[in-house]
Parts: sequence; C-alpha cells; structure tokens
Amino acid sequence: MPDVSRLAAVLPPLHFVANGGYVWPEIREDRLDALTESVLAERCISSYDNWILQSYVRFRQVGLRPTLSERPVAGKVNIIDGWHLRISNRPAGAFVLVTRADSRRPFMANYWIEQNGLRGTGRCHTWIPHWPQPGILRRDESRGVEIRTLGYKGLATNLDAAFGDVGLGPLLSKVGVTLNHDLEDRSSGKLGWNDYRTLDVCLAVRNLTRTDASGKPASKLVNAWAAGVPALVGPEPAFLELRKTNLDFIVVRSRDDVVAAIANLRNDPELYTAMVENGLRRSRDFSLDRVRDRWIEVLAGPVRSLFDRWQRTPDAIKALRWGIGAPLEKGSRRYHRYQAHNGVRLF
Repeated sequence: MPDVSRLAAVLPPLHFVANGGYVWPEIREDRLDALTESVLAERCISSYDNWILQSYVRFRQVGLRPTLSERPVAGKVNIIDGWHLRISNRPAGAFVLVTRADSRRPFMANYWIEQNGLRGTGRCHTWIPHWPQPGILRRDESRGVEIRTLGYKGLATNLDAAFGDVGLGPLLSKVGVTLNHDLEDRSSGKLGWNDYRTLDVCLAVRNLTRTDASGKPASKLVNAWAAGVPALVGPEPAFLELRKTNLDFIVVRSRDDVVAAIANLRNDPELYTAMVENGLRRSRDFSLDRVRDRWIEVLAGPVRSLFDRWQRTPDAIKALRWGIGAPLEKGSRRYHRYQAHNGVRLF
C-alpha cells in the first residue's frame, strides 16, 4: 500500500470530470467497498469507464481523496475523457488533463495521456498502460494443452466480420474448435470479459483503419497474458510495440491464418506451454500496482510541474490559449472522425 501522506505531498490536487448519467451507482452513493473486482469486471466496458471511473476508484482505494463532478473546477488537475471533452465544458481557467483513449488529439488539453507508446513522450503528453482487466479468472490449468475453444472478448462493433460466427465459426468446427465470443451485453449486466477459465486461445483481431488502430491500447493482449492464454492478434501497432519474442503472440490476418496457428499449437504442445508461461511473466509489468505507480510518476512529475506553472499564469494568457485551442479542437475532431472511418485499413 503506498504511503498516502507522501503521495498527498507530491501529487497535485486531482478532480475527475464525469457526466452524472455515466457514473456508477456505487460511486454516486459513496459505496466504493461494494466495487469488488468481480463488480468492476462488469462495470468497466468503455474507455470512459476505464480511464475516468476506474482511475478514480483506484486512487480512492489507496486512501487518496480525489474529487469528482460533472464539470472541471479551478485550482485542480481536471482529468477528463477525450471523447467527452467539449469546448463548452472546458473553462478557460481550468487545468485539463485528457485521457485521450482512441479519440482525436486534444488541442484544448494542458496535458494528455496516450494508451500506447507509439506517439512517444513530449512536454505535454506521455503514455500510461490501460488498467488491467479487473478480476481476471485464469484459464483452468486442468485443461492441459488441448485446444477446444477460441474466444474473442470485447465490443461487437470492433470484431472484424470475417472472424465472426459466420466467417470463422464453420472453419473451426471442422477441426473441433468452438468459437466463443463474449460480446457486450449491457442489458444483462454480464460480460464475461474477465473469465478465461474455459478458453484455450484468445483472438484479438480488428480490421481498423490505421488512424483508429494507432490509438488503441494493447489490453486484449495483456489480459490474455495475465489469464494464461496464448493470443492470436491482428497486426495492430500497440500489440507489435510490445513484442519482445515470438512467444508473446501469433499475428493473424485471415481466417486461414487462425486455423493454421491453432494447428501449429496443437502439433507443438511445448510451444503452447511456453507461450502461457511467457505471458504470465510479461503480465507482471502491467499489474494493477505497476499501472498505479506509472500514474503517480506522471502526475507527480510533468503534470505537477505544468500545473504549478499554470497556477501562476495570468488569466489573460489562459483566455488567449482557450481562444487559440477552440478552433483547433473542432478541426481535430472532424479530421479524426473522417480518418477513423475512411482511412487505410490494417489489412
């Protein structure tokens, strides 16, 4: 457990900005003890859930007392999701830290956080790994190295159609493998994104545009590592960025690639076991404590420095910056929206 008094001394005052309609009931009612890892597993769906609400909870869990409301406030570092940043909810005098997620470049941010390290680190931005999937239930080791199920965990809109039930399902059936898609189902409140107990291989393939893919996190890979399940992934930049050896994952670009990869793992049980053991080792670098430490490093370092400087900045200069940033923000939003849907795709 971090030293709370030490953290309070080095961190700037923190305020999370959250639209009331999206805030979890446990947060609204100040019942954070009810947010067990299994409950968090069902709550954390969108980038908003993970970057804003989960971050707020993770800081509260170690004894810090960040505040939370629907609008930024003066005198604090206001942490807001990139998809919810608007000109209308960005006061000129507020210091704003944007968790960019996979949205556009936030020109009205004082500082922003990327989901991967592909854009490097600059004076006003850096990257922090996504929080790990809460409450991961590892693959049942009694299943051995037999491959009977292949699973995708995530949003239905992100799954490439070629790898769905109609495209990939019949091919897998011919080799005795069941395709298991855990897609979002907000109506039932049950996602299963944390449950890998009956999964033998994880599939993470999204035929995104290059613009869209460039901002995605490597969460599906990191979660598979932590769950003890080999991963078949598409050629997304965030996955390729983390690759150290061939044991980290297998890249697939087609349904035939998937079938071939499964055959390779079946024919080489030692490779399967080595990928599992390697993944468990790699996942330690993305543990809850490691990610929280990275947050603290960024907030206590570059963010604190910029915030202290911002507090000394004349109001007229703050207003001028707002005036310059507003039109750039509009243009950035339009450009990103177009490229994310119409740009060149990964494959």
